[in-house]
Amino acid sequence: MRIHLNGNFSTDDLIEIENELYDAECTIKDSFGNIKEGTLHGFVKQEIIMPLRATVLFKGECGSYDTALNALEKGIYH
Repeated sequence: MRIHLNGNFSTDDLIEIENELYDAECTIKDSFGNIKEGTLHGFVKQEIIMPLRATVLFKGECGSYDTALNALEKGIYH
């Protein structure tokens, strides 16, 4: 999918773009060489939003965001 930013956008155009991005299939390779396939929305939610939520949730118990994130990466919280 390509988005060309030439001309004017209507509200309907922006809604269509948002829907396309929500459902866009993607293959993403992370810096460790792991390959993830699925929708762009699913990737952002699973790989970015959920870890951030958990980090914020456990910050109080762990004392800092870094400590909470390290604990999540080690599987202490799941």
